[in-house]
Amino acid sequence: MKKAIFLLCCGIAILCSTSANAQSAATLRSQRDSLEALYKFTLDKYDSVAVANMDLTKKLEQKGSEIRSLKNEIDNMLKKKKESAAELEKAKKIITDLAATVDKLEAEVKRLSNKKTDQ
Repeated sequence: MKKAIFLLCCGIAILCSTSANAQSAATLRSQRDSLEALYKFTLDKYDSVAVANMDLTKKLEQKGSEIRSLKNEIDNMLKKKKESAAELEKAKKIITDLAATVDKLEAEVKRLSNKKTDQ
């Protein structure tokens, strides 16, 4: 992002540095080419960000599905009137897995939030 801003500033500086009447056709063509390169760079960067966002959205949906599945399994186990020690142990393990999944998701959200504020 900083590179794109730098390139944009350079392009604007080039445009502002000479008067429109004094610019030759070659200079205008060069400036146009610079702006076109900056535009293409910016679009490529946007495309990569959009793809990364779609990947993150898919991962979030998968984690949400995993969490809902574990939650349903735990709910079903806890609704039983007569559970065995083995079922309670299994429920405990699933709850531990659920907590770990939520912790990982929380850490990922924090990491991404920090990354976003750093830019």
